[in-house]
Amino acid sequence: MRKPIGLGVLSCLWLCLASCSGPDAEGNDPNECRDGVDNDEDGDIDCGDPDCAGSPDCVAEGGSPGDDDDSPGDDDDSAGDDDDTTGGDDDDTTGSDDDDQAGDDDDDSAAPEEIPGLPADASIYFGDLTVSTASEGDTFCENYDAILGSLVVLGSELGALQSLDCLRWVEGDLLVFDTAVVSAALPALIGVSGRLHLEDNLQLESLLLPALTVVGGTIEVTGHPLLDSCDLGALLEVGSDLVFTYMGALDQLDFSWLRLVGGDLWVRYGDSLDTLVAPALETVTGMAWLSSNPNLASISLPNLHTVGGELYVGRDPELSLLALPSLQSAGGLRLNSNEQLSSLDIPQLSEVWGEVGDVRVSSNPSLLTLSLPALEIIADHLFIAANDSLSSFGLGQLDIVGGSFYVVSNPSLPTSVVEDLRDAVGSEDIGNGSTIDGNGPG
Repeated sequence: MRKPIGLGVLSCLWLCLASCSGPDAEGNDPNECRDGVDNDEDGDIDCGDPDCAGSPDCVAEGGSPGDDDDSPGDDDDSAGDDDDTTGGDDDDTTGSDDDDQAGDDDDDSAAPEEIPGLPADASIYFGDLTVSTASEGDTFCENYDAILGSLVVLGSELGALQSLDCLRWVEGDLLVFDTAVVSAALPALIGVSGRLHLEDNLQLESLLLPALTVVGGTIEVTGHPLLDSCDLGALLEVGSDLVFTYMGALDQLDFSWLRLVGGDLWVRYGDSLDTLVAPALETVTGMAWLSSNPNLASISLPNLHTVGGELYVGRDPELSLLALPSLQSAGGLRLNSNEQLSSLDIPQLSEVWGEVGDVRVSSNPSLLTLSLPALEIIADHLFIAANDSLSSFGLGQLDIVGGSFYVVSNPSLPTSVVEDLRDAVGSEDIGNGSTIDGNGPG
């Protein structure tokens, strides 16, 4: 009589058949959790495969499964990214993931995770402090790394800030005035709740604050003729004004992660400045004046959507690129005396409404086209004048001009084009009359 096959035998038989019909589970063989190959063909690779959970290859020293920074095929942030696999991510890139796949990570280009506060483990000095010699900085760092008060650094005896390299937080103002400092490097500083103000440090060549994430008040850097290097790569928010003026040697300003300026943005009188980039900047609450920079060739603010005050770009004779593709609202718009600027295209700007409320485009001799296709409302004046090469403008949605409609002395712009725009708006929606004179024939 044949005996029935037991459940245990059936289970063993099923497992055997399954193993014969497909690949082994990831991690069955040595090094499979670190070879960069999807061994079991289930779509998950190495430490991203649940079969590798607990494998020594996927556990960093003091870490957890799926987070081993130095093993091949590993997910450095334990969120589904293999930094060394084809089509994945590359740690040394800037910005988003190389392959733009959701869930992938770019480990060394990630924005700071949050706005920090006074570190919980800080060693706090209570009160204001003045440092004018290296020994005074050394004494501070022997006992403290944060100040509940303001820090003033001044005096010609101080040639470097190295003695303050312990400093992590200033719960007040940080002022550096009239020193002989060549390199203002504070590598541990993450926050200043008040002002950050550097002025008239005539020997200053570099400003290196790579960990600084938030400044609650104004950042002002002015009067540094030798400054040629600036690192504010972690900066997320400035509570008030951001001011860079009178810079003799600095050729680039790159605010990699800056997203908010809570007051005015001023970049002026940068003799050597040729590039201004703020790829994450969304809002300037006050006005933005980017002017009087004789070598500035490029301004790129791809995510800026709001300027509460006037946006002024003027007296930048080498400016050839002004990129504002996301700007939707401004308190005023003024462009003048930009000799190389050949086109102005702000495709999403729908309103100019604020304390100034004007659109003024004047004395840009190379400007061929003025395109503001979404603009509906100008709170005050429309003023387009003395643009020698201007031959067309796109203002097809313009509906209200609260002040004067003034288009004069644009010899390449057909008069009929100007009159058509005036008539499309309608005299009843032009608050202070129109002046059309000295434009081109036709």
